[in-house]
Amino acid sequence: MFCISDIHGAIDSKLNISRAQNAELSNSLEALERPQQELEKRLAALQLQHQQDSTKWQTQLDETDSRNMALQRELDETKTELSDLTENYVNTDQETQSLTDT
Repeated sequence: MFCISDIHGAIDSKLNISRAQNAELSNSLEALERPQQELEKRLAALQLQHQQDSTKWQTQLDETDSRNMALQRELDETKTELSDLTENYVNTDQETQSLTDT
C-alpha cells in the first residue's frame, strides 16, 4: 500500500521537476526573445533606410527626366535652326548662282 507521505513525496518530486523545466523553458524563451528584438530593431532600421534611399533615387530620377526633356527641347530647337540655316544657305547659293549666270 501507498502511504500518503509517499504520494506526497512523489507529487513534490514531480512538482520540482516541473518547476525546473518551467524555469529552463523561461530562460530559453528569454534567450530567443532577445535576438528577435534585435532583429526587429534591425528590420525597422533597414526599412527606414530603404524608404530614404527610395525617396532619394526617385528625386534623382525626376531630376534626370526633367534634364532629359530640357535637352530634348534644346536638340529640337537646334535641329530647327540648322534646317533654317541650311534652307537660307541653299536659297542664297541659288540666288548667287542665278546672278552669276546672267
